[in-house]
Amino acid sequence: MDIVNFFESQRADYLKAFDMVKTKLSQDEFTLFAEPLDEEFSEDGASLFSFFRHDFLIQTAESDAYFNTDVNVNPTIFEASQIAFYNSIEIILKSFVWNKCVFTSDRDIQPEVLNNWYSESIEPANTSTDVTIKNVIHSLIYQDTKQIVIDFGSATTDRLRSLLQVFQDAGLKKIIIESGYE
Repeated sequence: MDIVNFFESQRADYLKAFDMVKTKLSQDEFTLFAEPLDEEFSEDGASLFSFFRHDFLIQTAESDAYFNTDVNVNPTIFEASQIAFYNSIEIILKSFVWNKCVFTSDRDIQPEVLNNWYSESIEPANTSTDVTIKNVIHSLIYQDTKQIVIDFGSATTDRLRSLLQVFQDAGLKKIIIESGYE
């Protein structure tokens, strides 16, 4: 399995669904913001990775009320686990969905190892508030020392590859990747 092409196709599926939702919502009488950073979630500062992004924030025409919506993509589920390698890391793919990836490692992942990657991945180079994609992740949830969950949002596959490089640099040898939507 060519893991890079697989990740590219999964991102393309997500972006296609994102664009379909954007098109549908744009036809209604809403003010639409793409990939806003949820400021309220981060107020307590208790979590190392406390910011997250929704796919869309919508303001209704008749009021100042806001609501959010997220794009859902069906996961790719394999009958048998797929094995691939990224440099020296063995990757076992059980299932996959771009916007809720569960990474389980053979060794502990210290949260500090993820700090720089997270900071570079959550902040967009494009800071406009229009409905263009920002090429950013939407969240990183540190489940425990061996498991994290990432919504890759509109991030490029370079973000995923750089995460795998972070794992390799941290000494991980095996990663199991599966969808968080099963």
